[in-house]
Amino acid sequence: MTQGLIDSTIEEIYNKFIEFKQKYFWTKQSYYRLKYLQYRELLDEKLKEFGVSLQELRFKEVRRNLEQNIISKYL
Repeated sequence: MTQGLIDSTIEEIYNKFIEFKQKYFWTKQSYYRLKYLQYRELLDEKLKEFGVSLQELRFKEVRRNLEQNIISKYL
């Protein structure tokens, strides 16, 4: 599989995971908790398929954020 496909597939699932995680922590509703856990399992499954860990994904996200928001200002 190509890197772009991996990134877009995982990014879509990761965004949903974060969305439901935030909604759950704000509202404490059981529906959001279930969705959050479902997307966490799906994310773990997909990451395992591609041989990537959640920590690696978060590291890439932080690095991309740093490059876009800090390093680009210095260039």
